[in-house]
Amino acid sequence: MARVPGLLQSLRWRLLLGGGGAILIALVVAGVFMSLLFARHLERRQTLELTRDATRIAAAIEVAPSGRLSVTTPLSDPRFDNPAGGYYWQVSTGAQTTRSRSLWDTSLSVPTAAPTDNWRLRTANGPFGAPVVILERKVLLGADGHPVIVQVAQDRAETAS
Repeated sequence: MARVPGLLQSLRWRLLLGGGGAILIALVVAGVFMSLLFARHLERRQTLELTRDATRIAAAIEVAPSGRLSVTTPLSDPRFDNPAGGYYWQVSTGAQTTRSRSLWDTSLSVPTAAPTDNWRLRTANGPFGAPVVILERKVLLGADGHPVIVQVAQDRAETAS
């Protein structure tokens, strides 16, 4: 009488279980890798969008002879007009601040030292108790190099997964 091999002793079943395990591991690794790639893509896209808006704001800043700071051409994005809407901009000097309507009566935290050569991205506690991602830079205006800090922020909840 021939002996019938047990379920786990059969070569066919061992190969099937090994292949299934390898496929499961490959799917988990691929899922984690794709999640990381997608998160990095969202961060890059957010940085590009904030940089575009910050550059437009920096180009529209004017300082009157009296020293009054103004942004001559407001951004056409309606998200900056919605109070507590999650998108904010602010332009600051040592003496005054001009900001978007979305900030209402609050303001973004102004750094003591902002870079002048490129935009810096940082996370901070934002207005209305929500954490925000802030893109900021010190811009030197006019012939006298009047320093102005330009900040654009977005709630982290917009890109949090």
